[in-house]
Amino acid sequence: MIDNPFAVLERKLNRIELLIESKFIPSAPSQTDRCNFEEALKFLNEQGCTISESKFRKQCAANEVPLKCFGSRLVFSRKDLLNWIESQLLEKSNNQDIVLSLAKSARAKQKNKAVHHHSLNLIIFFNAAVKI
Repeated sequence: MIDNPFAVLERKLNRIELLIESKFIPSAPSQTDRCNFEEALKFLNEQGCTISESKFRKQCAANEVPLKCFGSRLVFSRKDLLNWIESQLLEKSNNQDIVLSLAKSARAKQKNKAVHHHSLNLIIFFNAAVKI
């Protein structure tokens, strides 16, 4: 899937805006940087990374998303989320490599399925020959 160039630009501009705010706003950056689950989900969607609440919960439970716990509450850093978004994005050239890898995997599965089917036919034939 090719990423919308405007969404990429918007994410980058939002990241630059956060960096500028963290440098020039007198309040403690860690206070504005931190967010809860709902705010993190909204932040990701605002960055153009549309993700459902259930998928985000599953990724959090699998420790696929950068987060910290404060008691039983999840705490996220917007900067860490931006870095995570960037790490999840694929370059266009990587997409071609992924497609080739998937095609190779599919061919191998088809080959294994054909070999397995042929083996089953031989077993059935052998069992039928033994009964005669």
